[in-house]
Formats: sequence, C-alpha cells, structure tokens
Amino acid sequence: MSFINGIKSVFGIKPKKTEPLYKIEQIVFSETVTKIASVISDNDKNVLEKADLVLKDPDKYILERYIDNPPIDFEFAFKNDVQDKQWWLIHDVLTDNDYIHYLDWKDDAGIFLTEFDALKGRDKISAVVAEKDLDGKDELTEIFTYVNSMIEQDNYVLCVYDIDADGYPIFLTKKENLPLLTESAEKVGHRIGRAG
Repeated sequence: MSFINGIKSVFGIKPKKTEPLYKIEQIVFSETVTKIASVISDNDKNVLEKADLVLKDPDKYILERYIDNPPIDFEFAFKNDVQDKQWWLIHDVLTDNDYIHYLDWKDDAGIFLTEFDALKGRDKISAVVAEKDLDGKDELTEIFTYVNSMIEQDNYVLCVYDIDADGYPIFLTKKENLPLLTESAEKVGHRIGRAG
C-alpha cells in the first residue's frame, strides 16, 4: 500500500475505481490473464475475443453465454471479487472452446482418456495412450504422471488450471510454456501447474 493510500485508509477514504492505482492493478491483471488465455489457446481468435469481453464486462459475457441456462449467483460465489470471477470465466471460455476439460477427482481411466483425446492440441502429440496402459493406476494423479511421461517426447505437458474445485481442469501446452503460465498465474494470485 502506498503512503497516500495508507493515509486515506486511516481516515476512511476509499479509493475510487478511476484512480490510477486501481486501473494499473486491473490492467496488469487483464494483460496477464489475456496472456495466459493466449498461450493456452495458441492465440485462438475466438478465445481472445471472448476473453476480452470477460475482462471488460464479465456480466455481459455471463448474460450472453448463459442466456438459456442461468448460472449460480456469481456475485455470491465470488464475494464480489471481480478478478476471481474473471479468472473463473476465462476458464469457462477455454473450456467452451475445448482447450480445458474438467475431470472430477473420482473419474477413472476411461473417462480421462475420453476427455484427454478431446482436448485441443491432442492432435499434435504422437504418443498413443491406451486404457490398458493405465491399468492399475487408480488415482488421476497417477494417470497424469504416466501420461506426462509419455507426451514429454513430443515436448508437451498436461497441466491443471486451478479454480479451487474438487477436480482437475486439464489442458495441454508446450513444455516451454509451463514456466510462463505458472509464473503468470501466481502473479494474479492463482495456480497453473503440471498435472500429476
């Protein structure tokens, strides 16, 4: 907190959303999250257009995306934290475009393979993963570790986009992208990491 904002806080003066400090924080958040969406989607134009809408007007995105099936009360779920809501909605955009697929922690190898094979980017990986290869691997984390050992030869890694849920939003990315994604997510108070 800056000296001036500290003084304002002592006297109960709340910063206006138009003050430069707020704008810089939101701009940095938006730029960072846009970069994450860009890397995960390999600059998919549709993803970047939707991400832009999420970051400029998340409520408009929600209305357009969920016009027939209204979602839970986002304001209650995210306790009015706009950036947490935007983080989740970027995940929603990536999921809607098949860059992220969600696995429940109880899912088995068969469900994993169905979701893994449907991920965008899977066609760039030559490694063949069959259900028989996953026999004896009861936990998804064991499956993730095995699959990552297989796809590393193609310079890809299976990752998880954290949304504080009891499951695994998985996606594929080039191995060299992982440090950038991890660091960028940490910068905005979230996590992206290697699955497993």
